[in-house]
Amino acid sequence: MLLSILALLLFVLALATMIFLKDVQDGLRAMVLAYLISPYGIPLFASWLIGKVGQVNERLKAI
Repeated sequence: MLLSILALLLFVLALATMIFLKDVQDGLRAMVLAYLISPYGIPLFASWLIGKVGQVNERLKAI
């Protein structure tokens, strides 16, 4: 939940940067960072990776 709140704050900051400071490149960088720390970014990728490692482990045990 903490990462969700932080991602939301970072997204709002990125949007404000793009609108008020007219700095689209830095705003997009901040939005990508907000996506990565959101529950759909790195945590979802880590969960998927753990699942794949578990599948490989089961296949190795079956040999």
